[in-house]
Amino acid sequence: MNEPFSSHRHANDASRKLLLVIHGGPHSTSLNIFTPALAAFAVAGYEIAAVNYTGSLGFGQRWVEELVGKCGELDVADCWAVVQAWKATLMPDQTGKV
Repeated sequence: MNEPFSSHRHANDASRKLLLVIHGGPHSTSLNIFTPALAAFAVAGYEIAAVNYTGSLGFGQRWVEELVGKCGELDVADCWAVVQAWKATLMPDQTGKV
């Protein structure tokens, strides 16, 4: 999974917003390239997470095959894990409450 990008780093700021970018697929990939639309969201204050979930291309055949028969499970779990990890950065006490 790619690291979230933000043009505005404000630790523990409840006004932070996340844009989760989920590529089509299942066998595709999110690239770390300039995209005007994503740049506009970043300038508007969004943190952007382009998720390369299990089954995404570019991480080896085993990674691709792992998703076979598990679409809607592993890919969704990976995306949810990104959201949860991002939410944890919002909380100074790490209690899981936002």
